[in-house]
Amino acid sequence: SKAQYENLTSPTTVTSITYFEVGETKKYHVTETQEKYKNNAEKPAQSSSNSYDLTFKVIAATDSSYTIDMTYTNLQSATATQQKGWKMDDLTVALSNLMNNMTVRYKTDEMGAFDTIINLPELSLKMGKAFDLLKVEFNRLVDEKEKDKTANAEAKKMINGMFAKMRDSFTKVENVEVLFLDDLIAMHSI
Repeated sequence: SKAQYENLTSPTTVTSITYFEVGETKKYHVTETQEKYKNNAEKPAQSSSNSYDLTFKVIAATDSSYTIDMTYTNLQSATATQQKGWKMDDLTVALSNLMNNMTVRYKTDEMGAFDTIINLPELSLKMGKAFDLLKVEFNRLVDEKEKDKTANAEAKKMINGMFAKMRDSFTKVENVEVLFLDDLIAMHSI
């Protein structure tokens, strides 16, 4: 009968309402793993793993919404490939470190479902500053690893160009939001 399905949004999901208390904190450990295989090999040609902790803290509540802080900590990245002494994941590790201790403040609706990130401008500024620091660090690594002046200059030109494009892309408010949506949506659909 239709009555037995009225709480369902689809045949495979159930509608639920989440209630939070101000000050309530929840912590989750997240692990993401990717493996790439070539030519039907048994072992992956490349594998990578990222893990981090997410802490959620309810900081405010009204009749129609909750305000929650989601903070990233203990970010770790591992990739099993190397090229010319540079780990292929140097950039991945550096980008992961950008988010360490980063707090995303967002609102939910009255049912506890994710609604909107409210500190996007602040996150955009933090990302910009972090990319500036990363560019300096990668230029330092080039100086450390590449002693040939011509190769050093070419590497720095490439790195500076790459970081300029990445900084521009990752500091746009709409792109900053996308960085965090997977975690927000996943945690509010558990």
